[in-house]
Amino acid sequence: MLPRVTWCATGPLAFLPLHAAGRYDKPNGPKVFQYVVSSYTPSLTALTHSLERSPCSSQRILAVSQPDAPGYSPLPGTITEVETIKNCVKEVEFQWLNGESATVSAVLQAMGESSWC
Repeated sequence: MLPRVTWCATGPLAFLPLHAAGRYDKPNGPKVFQYVVSSYTPSLTALTHSLERSPCSSQRILAVSQPDAPGYSPLPGTITEVETIKNCVKEVEFQWLNGESATVSAVLQAMGESSWC
């Protein structure tokens, strides 16, 4: 069973099909949909309300941020945005992988350790 990811994209990212991200420059390149089942939420409020109604006994949010990924333009406000999310969901276990700690292997491991129902 694949883990579930709920995307809460804002700004220009809200118009991107994040569930379809992948390496399309290679015939068998990895694609997000091979690793996770994607869902979208329009706002943090909607996500918070869904967590409150969830039948899960333990809930965990995994946040991944790359404010200064090598070779790409910086994403200003990234740290503030994740801190805001963390403050909105105080009753839920929150794991944050940021910058250099947000490697592919670390994110995949954290996703495997997270549960969602």
